[in-house]
Amino acid sequence: MGILARRGLTAAVLLAVCLSAAACAPTRSFDTDAAYAWANTQFHAELARGSLGLAVVGTDRTSSSAETGLSFAASTVTDLRVRCYGGAMIQIDARITGGTDHAALRGLVPCDRKDHLIPLAPASRFPATSVTLYAISRAETAALVIVEGAAAPGDVWDGYFDNELGRIPASAAYSGSFAASGVFQSSDASVPAGHHRVTVTCAGEATVTVTLAGLDEIRNGGSVDASPALTTDIVCPVTALLELTTDRSGISMRLDSHGTPGAFLVRVDPGYHPLGP
Repeated sequence: MGILARRGLTAAVLLAVCLSAAACAPTRSFDTDAAYAWANTQFHAELARGSLGLAVVGTDRTSSSAETGLSFAASTVTDLRVRCYGGAMIQIDARITGGTDHAALRGLVPCDRKDHLIPLAPASRFPATSVTLYAISRAETAALVIVEGAAAPGDVWDGYFDNELGRIPASAAYSGSFAASGVFQSSDASVPAGHHRVTVTCAGEATVTVTLAGLDEIRNGGSVDASPALTTDIVCPVTALLELTTDRSGISMRLDSHGTPGAFLVRVDPGYHPLGP
């Protein structure tokens, strides 16, 4: 089978899988040509209805499994809808990926040409950008797998503190939004050793775990984090004043919103004015 191009919402690469030349020849028990003709007809019919992605996958007598992948703009996957030809059973496994987050789906459905839903638990939903599908069956099959969900909304927190970033001098300053992983991490070797005041401002409704530490040493231009010197939770929206003493130059920080959206602004030594030459 050839490659089928997905139009519209996702511009995903969609693969119609035929595992070998022998598998494409009709047999007395399973007409592969008829099966894939049916699946491809279903594929094109679904294009007009809209989904995150579509793939035609199948198995044959020489291989009991098949794998294909598709990618799309950041979206929330809710379920898989499977429509299968062949009269047997097919197992569909899916690995859903977005940033550092992963989720898995598995369902066993009959190949009766009807729709069967494999839902993803709401707690496992996050902005995803790709799905890898695995089809497993002991018999020859051809299945249409429909990835359902909705495009993730834009990041309303993007640039939230940008206007504040350079307003007050500081020895180091950072701003941004909590992405899909909910984690911001940075190390700055230019901050001098000594006692530091660090203000952390956050917006949104997250409880953010803030970890500050010095740097043990600098190796070939890279930093090695020390054991955490300070870890505390702050509840947004808030501005928290934290203090840290370092023995060597450099400071590292980690902000974890535990997946809750929001924005942050961090200043190390606000009001800091470096000495002139």
